[in-house]
Amino acid sequence: MTNKLKIAIVTDSTSDITFEMADEIGIFIAPLYVQIDDKSYTDGIDITHDEVFEHLHSGSYPKTAQPTPAKFMEIFQKALQQAEYIIAINISHHLSGTISAAKLAAEHLQLGPDKITIIDSYCVSTGLSALVMQAVAMSKEDYSVEEITQTINTIIKRMRMYATFDTFKYILAGGRLGKVGEVVAGVIPVRPVITLKDGKIVMAGFCRTRRNSIEKMYNYIKETYEKGNLTGRIGILYGKEYDEASKLKQDLENLTQNQHEVFMTQIGPALGVHGGPQTLGIFFEDTELEVLDKNTGEQRLGGLSIPKIRLPFGKNKNIQ
Repeated sequence: MTNKLKIAIVTDSTSDITFEMADEIGIFIAPLYVQIDDKSYTDGIDITHDEVFEHLHSGSYPKTAQPTPAKFMEIFQKALQQAEYIIAINISHHLSGTISAAKLAAEHLQLGPDKITIIDSYCVSTGLSALVMQAVAMSKEDYSVEEITQTINTIIKRMRMYATFDTFKYILAGGRLGKVGEVVAGVIPVRPVITLKDGKIVMAGFCRTRRNSIEKMYNYIKETYEKGNLTGRIGILYGKEYDEASKLKQDLENLTQNQHEVFMTQIGPALGVHGGPQTLGIFFEDTELEVLDKNTGEQRLGGLSIPKIRLPFGKNKNIQ
């Protein structure tokens, strides 16, 4: 009889980890759904990002839907056949109702408070995949649920994410942009740079050209690095522009003198709906964010160090 794993890791398809890679590293993924006209597709299974981009180009705006509680129950039950405990790390609750579905599923299973731990990542895509990979690596090194949860929450507080697009229209169609962005989008032909603040999309700035918006994101990391506050990995997310993402990756490796791992993630169909083919973004960790709580002036994280573990990215074309 095969011994059970101690901890199973569950996430959702907005992590942009493919199902192929999930099988390779032993995690479980709850897929979102992409709705085009009257038909529903399963994110990452029966629709591709290129097909989504084709619909966007034609003027047809697909919609997305979260996994159902029933789907999460199915995944949790399957995971518990292989492991004693579950840690589920999901997309920010401000961007999707996915985590609510996960919580409902856990409550319905009535397994007690310790069997399933659900973590709000307050992020998406590369940020979410980095958290998942950290949890996977730690679980394989036999860290406890409490140790993994504490580490993930530490990284969440350090996270900074930025993204740019060639047009506002896709993100506006998804209703996830604030009022200032909506007003500017209707008046000035600019490239937006957005960020996540407490898991919500807010405007970080506007640039006249694509080149300027990419430089702006690069400079966020450059400033953090020069202050000595850059830690952990750097993630790059992209839509169709692989060469552009690769150039940014090379620039960041040169900047940090290869002291920081830089990985690239191609966004999946569900995120492609809201960002479009010209999406380009970054994720990184800034230790300055953990030092002082802006409201109390107290140290927030107690100086917890992140275990230095090789992450199981594997041979996956979506994460390189």
